[in-house]
Formats: sequence, structure tokens, C-alpha cells
Amino acid sequence: GDHRDLHLSIRRQRQMCIRDRAEGDAITIIADGSGDITITQGSGLVMYNAGDASTGNRTLALRGVATIWFKHTSYAYISGSGLS
Repeated sequence: GDHRDLHLSIRRQRQMCIRDRAEGDAITIIADGSGDITITQGSGLVMYNAGDASTGNRTLALRGVATIWFKHTSYAYISGSGLS
């Protein structure tokens, strides 16, 4: 069977570029460092904010937690606390 991790925790980066992934994948981002994290919507991916359906780049505040869920290889949903 497929033993790859479908839920990935990423920490200690100040800037992230999110690109297409496999349908059903999820990424959790924890701002567990010294400042905010910029989450950039990569080329070929539309990232919808689950709170208001807007698209584009996001900022995750220090101590914030966000999850990105990939509905399709070309679009995903992001939600969490400390997300703007």
C-alpha cells in the first residue's frame, strides 16, 4: 500500500511557497519560531481561505496554526488561527 505521510507538520521557516500536491493531502503549518510566516500561493495553485473564500497569499502570526487541505491538484483550502 501507499505509506506516505498525508499529514505533514512543517516548522521553523519564515516563508513558504505552497505548490500543487496530491488530491486529499493536508499540510499543517505551525508558527513556532521568532515571527510570522508568509504563505505564498504557488504558480498553478489556487488557495482558498476557508473563512471568506478569498484567494492569494496569507500570513500566519507567531504561535498560529494553519492547515491546507488539497481538494484537487490545482486548488486547496486554508484555515486556522492567527491567519490573515
